[in-house]
Amino acid sequence: MLRDMGLVIKILQFVRRLETARGDPIPLTGVSLDRNSGEILYHVNLCRDAGLVRTKPNDGGTMNDWGFAVTGLTWHGHNFLDNIEKEKRAIA
Repeated sequence: MLRDMGLVIKILQFVRRLETARGDPIPLTGVSLDRNSGEILYHVNLCRDAGLVRTKPNDGGTMNDWGFAVTGLTWHGHNFLDNIEKEKRAIA
C-alpha cells in the first residue's frame, strides 16, 4: 500500500479536533468516508510509528478491533500539522 500524505493529514486534523485533556479514545470512523478501514488503519499505524499520535491499548470496547485506540496528538504531531499549515499559507 502506498502512503497517502493527504490521508495522514486528514487523520491528524481529525484527531486534533476531537482530542480531550483526559485522553479519551477518538473514534476514527469519521476520518474519510471514501477510504476503507484497512487504508485508515494502515495510515494510523504510520502515524503511530512516526510518533505523531498517542495511543493506548484498546480496552475491548466498541471503538475498534485494532488492539489500540488513538487518544491524541503528540508534540511532534502538533508540530507536523503546524508546519504543513505554515507551508500552505506561504504558498497562498
